[in-house]
Amino acid sequence: MHAFPSLCLQSRGLSTSFLYSLFADVDLLFGSCNLKLELGVWWTFLTTIFLFSLNMACHICPFADPLSKLKRSCVSSSARYTVRSFGIRRNEKIAVHCTVRGAKAEEILEKGLKVREYELRKNNFSDTGNFGFGIQEHIDLGIKYDPSIGIYGLDFYVVLGRPGFSIADKKHRTGSIGAKHRISKEEAMRWFQQKYDGIILPGK
Repeated sequence: MHAFPSLCLQSRGLSTSFLYSLFADVDLLFGSCNLKLELGVWWTFLTTIFLFSLNMACHICPFADPLSKLKRSCVSSSARYTVRSFGIRRNEKIAVHCTVRGAKAEEILEKGLKVREYELRKNNFSDTGNFGFGIQEHIDLGIKYDPSIGIYGLDFYVVLGRPGFSIADKKHRTGSIGAKHRISKEEAMRWFQQKYDGIILPGK
């Protein structure tokens, strides 16, 4: 019964001991059902790309910041150098950023891409499978205009992931993500096109 899936999984570079343990787990969970179908679903789950986190950053306001409207804890960034032409001093707080995950991240990302009319350039995507873009006015996200804040631009940076990526961030028994399991630039672009019907424009 295990002949076909054994050949299929061994071709992906998995060890024999892993195969035996996998077959035992599958038999325990699914019994004698269609193992070929279940392994296909299992492998599809492992290769699924999802939105891991959404990082947002904007210029800081002396009185308040637009990201405070998101009701998320924000972190301030300080200037590393003094730029007299812009009136910036070293160690002065000049920006604020926050990380959003889950359904809220998908909601904000949807609004941000809608402002960009779902158009991104190839230069927006990195070789590690992430992408970023910016908008000129934060009120385009549906945030009510506040005279004390004014209008500021926002930068979005989207981090994509796959099941098992958390092994690189564990405190104990930390592991590395295999090269075949990482997300490439082409896969990230394909994910953007399929999920949001996005348009990829040529790079500048």
